[in-house]
Amino acid sequence: MDNLVGWGQHGFRPKYSTDSTIVELVNEISERLEEKKEVAVYSCDLTAAFDLMRKEVLVDVMREKGIVNYLINITHEYLKDRWGYVEVDGYKSCVIGIKSGCIQGSVIGPLLFNIYTSSLSRVVAPF
Repeated sequence: MDNLVGWGQHGFRPKYSTDSTIVELVNEISERLEEKKEVAVYSCDLTAAFDLMRKEVLVDVMREKGIVNYLINITHEYLKDRWGYVEVDGYKSCVIGIKSGCIQGSVIGPLLFNIYTSSLSRVVAPF
């Protein structure tokens, strides 16, 4: 799985967590400061990112990573033609087509999201 996700991805991975992210970051900053090197930290909030995942981009990323076509096709079929509604206190909204997003609560959703966001590590330099 390590070749499918970015080097800095700690979410949804065994033995990684928000705690491991912070520990790794603090250690790397401390080492750089001891070496009298400059330190810059970039942070972004991915709130609602699961809802905004574009399946076309996911398919492109999967191709870039060399994932075989039949798995890409299965994933695309799994994500297309989704419908949803909201239910509160027994009242249901209209059913609408879901054009973007990863299926929350699914077993494969976190892996697909990690693959989707794996290219973010290309934007920043590794520690």
